Amino acid sequence: MCFDLANKEIRYNNANSIKLNRTIYVSTGFRLYSDIAEVLMTVTEDSVGGHDTIGGACSNQVNLLRYGIANTCSCRDNFLTALKLYGMSSRDIHANINWFMNVPVNADGSAEIEDGKSLPGGFVELLAEKDVLTLLSNCPQFYNPCSGWNPTPIRVIHWQ
Repeated sequence: MCFDLANKEIRYNNANSIKLNRTIYVSTGFRLYSDIAEVLMTVTEDSVGGHDTIGGACSNQVNLLRYGIANTCSCRDNFLTALKLYGMSSRDIHANINWFMNVPVNADGSAEIEDGKSLPGGFVELLAEKDVLTLLSNCPQFYNPCSGWNPTPIRVIHWQ
């Protein structure tokens, strides 16, 4: 998730980003637009390509419907925990980008979360076009093929 640090009511907007980039897949050159069409961040390098913009964050509720398993770890819970640190709440959750998640869309419009295409060492580099607050969740659940059924650590490097 991404917010304008000066005004956290301004946030990444999935629909604007898809419209203005003219693609549902995030890769090098993709701009993360806000709900008022300002560029928050730009993808400057990407070793994988095709990151997902439509799958959204997993949640306990969706995981129960998809897998029949209650009380799973979820990205939504991770986001809620992080939002609280900034005085924010569930009302501040918005559509997110799923880095390294593979959600192909078929010609008939159907889509499915499939095994990721990234290899160890895969990376995405983003340039903040203004001061932003970013929240990351490394998908913590074992029931989604996005992690190859085995969530692994990520490394985040922040340059100023």
